[in-house]
Amino acid sequence: MVWAGAKDVLVGNYTTYVEDGFLRSEGLSAEVVAPLSLILDNLGVDYDPTRPSRLEEFLRMRKILRPHQKQRAERMIAALIKARLSKYNVGSPKLVDLPKGHRILVPGQVEDDASILTGTK
Repeated sequence: MVWAGAKDVLVGNYTTYVEDGFLRSEGLSAEVVAPLSLILDNLGVDYDPTRPSRLEEFLRMRKILRPHQKQRAERMIAALIKARLSKYNVGSPKLVDLPKGHRILVPGQVEDDASILTGTK
């Protein structure tokens, strides 16, 4: 197992990449706050477009989910929304009231984040 952002690490067929998961307990990893979840991926990492990741494979497979798998995913999404969990769990616990209609998500990221460094090459 290697941290996904580690430089100069010898990787091979049995390498598993480790990265912060999509759910954090509170705060940012840059502030050395431990994550609530981890991603383990034997292909790559989700933010690196130069190689595939297991997450990409799962997303590709969503079109062929069996009914019970689709229901499980829907229940998980509902539970996350009900618990008001987010990537960083910082700020106001109240969900923002958005206007109805079409929305465009514009995620922000600091310039030295791994997703920016690998995604803009």
